Amino acid sequence: MGIIKRGLLIVACVLLFISFLAGNFFSTLYLSLSYDNIQPALNESLTLLAEQTNFLSLIQEKQPFAEEHCKNYTDYVFKEDTFGYVFVIPCNLISETPGFLLEYNIEKFIHDIYYKDYSCSMWGCFKEMGTPFFMISEKFRNYWRGKFYFAMILSTILFILIFFLVEKKTNSFLIAGILLVVSTIPFVRLDFIIGLFIRPLIYLLGLSEVYNFPSSELARILYIFFTKANMVFLIFLFIGLGIILVGIILKFFAAGFKISELFSRFSKKSSLKQSK
Repeated sequence: MGIIKRGLLIVACVLLFISFLAGNFFSTLYLSLSYDNIQPALNESLTLLAEQTNFLSLIQEKQPFAEEHCKNYTDYVFKEDTFGYVFVIPCNLISETPGFLLEYNIEKFIHDIYYKDYSCSMWGCFKEMGTPFFMISEKFRNYWRGKFYFAMILSTILFILIFFLVEKKTNSFLIAGILLVVSTIPFVRLDFIIGLFIRPLIYLLGLSEVYNFPSSELARILYIFFTKANMVFLIFLFIGLGIILVGIILKFFAAGFKISELFSRFSKKSSLKQSK
């Protein structure tokens, strides 16, 4: 193998590893941002936040006004001053307890922010939105899915390049499989690692002040993004091991063909000697 070809192979392997690493990261974000995963985790976080504020007493205070208002309307709407959240109380639920009405509004809030059609781009929303909740939405889940697909297409192209650069073609499967397995290692405890850095990062960037949100609850919300890291580790670990297994099987087949070819040549030589 020439120097140039060897250099290209090294570069292709490094790029393939980075592509696998990025694909695993994007896959983690995509899987973690499913509604079934977001809803219970965010519900718990917002309920804890509500317990630390005056939300329950505020709802209780507004209920008498709501009862009067509901004589002519179907909903009673009022705004909370601390976070600027707009409460909506359907008139058919006005007789329920403040706790029930709070839970109703939390569930409605999560559903609305997740399925909202945000008009801004990924980075534009950081400047335009007053809260970080846009990151927890179906739109941005699909954004990370698109990035994952791009990483997989790039990985396929790099694998094909490696296939043509290696002298023994079966080695391309072993190289790709080993790189994929190694790229999964950081995701074994990524949720734990991220958990160690989230709060210091929030403090350094001043995110709590920017979004007018308690740092402890903001950390809990950001942690949701990486809850499926261990699943991603297992999925791509087994895929990587499968690719390695394919490479080993192909090597055995290649060795088998060579052995059968040697036996064929030997038998031909023997038959020629006997004919003489």
